[in-house]
Amino acid sequence: MITIYTVDSKGEKECVDEGEVLKNIYDIDWYPSFLILDGDKYEFIGQESDEKLLEKLKDGIT
Repeated sequence: MITIYTVDSKGEKECVDEGEVLKNIYDIDWYPSFLILDGDKYEFIGQESDEKLLEKLKDGIT
């Protein structure tokens, strides 16, 4: 799972989407975002509660 932030985000150890490359590939429209990658499949998770995020991680990519 990758957590993606905008270029103007502050902090350490962040994956910043410089040039909006990940936005263009995965259609990300909300930051910070979570991206679950599994082989050739992916799932973008935008504005979700912690509980919903954990549920999606347990269930895997659909």
